[in-house]
Amino acid sequence: MIFILYKVVIIVIISCNKLFFIDTENPYNYMVNKKSIGLYKIKVVVYDLKGNSITGQMKILFFNIKT
Repeated sequence: MIFILYKVVIIVIISCNKLFFIDTENPYNYMVNKKSIGLYKIKVVVYDLKGNSITGQMKILFFNIKT
């Protein structure tokens, strides 16, 4: 099996069906900086130079009382 890897060009982070962050530079990360408590569904969409995309999502329990 042969895998061809393409450079990642954009990372999109979506929570509660609302766009939160777009990152185009490595290392790809996002710092949550708001008070929030609850269960959230986080979805990440990754695009490559050819326009292909892949999506991953998970539910997280978030507890942040400091900003």
